[in-house]
Amino acid sequence: MKKSILIFPILFLLLPFLGKSEDNENSIESIYVLYYNYSFNSPVAIDCDCLRKRMIGPFIDITDSGLIEYPDSMGIVDTLLTDPKLLREVHDELKKLNPNANPYPPDTRASYTLRYKDGSEEKICMGEYDHFWFRGRSYTNNRLLYLLRKSIDYYRIVWEPMLDGLEELNDTTFEREPVVGKHGMVY
Repeated sequence: MKKSILIFPILFLLLPFLGKSEDNENSIESIYVLYYNYSFNSPVAIDCDCLRKRMIGPFIDITDSGLIEYPDSMGIVDTLLTDPKLLREVHDELKKLNPNANPYPPDTRASYTLRYKDGSEEKICMGEYDHFWFRGRSYTNNRLLYLLRKSIDYYRIVWEPMLDGLEELNDTTFEREPVVGKHGMVY
C-alpha cells in the first residue's frame, strides 16, 4: 500500500512529460534547396520535379526593355540549410498552414526538400508569386515565404518593380529584416 501511495505522486509529477508529442519539437533536420540564381520569364510553367543542378551561360533573356545577357555563373544551384533557428521557424510556420483555392502548382523557381530526423522527406515548390505547393496543395503563408526566400538570398535577383508587389514584403503582421533588390534598393 505504501508503494502505491508513493507511485501516484511520482506519476502525477511525470504526467506532463509522458504525453509529450514530437509535434512540439522541430523534426526538420535540414532543407536541401535547388533554385535559379537569376530572374527570368518562362513561356511554360516549370515543374518542381524537373529542377536539377546545372549551370547555363552565357544566357540572353528577351525582355520588354531589350536583351539582357547573364554571365556564365547563372543556372540552377543548390544549398543545404541547417541553421537551427531557421529550421524551427519553418517547422512552426508549416503547422499553421491552411490550403488556398489555387488548384495549380507554381511556375517553380525554387524547390525546398525538407529532410526530417526520421529519414522522410517532403518538398515545397515555390514560384515567383505569393503561393507555394506542399503536399499536393497550394498554400499562402507570407512569413514562410519570407523565411525560405531570404534563406537563399532570393530578393537580390528580383527586379525592384516586382519586389514592390511581393505580398510577404508588404505584410506587417510579422517582423522581418530589410532585403536588398537586384539593383541595391533596400526594402
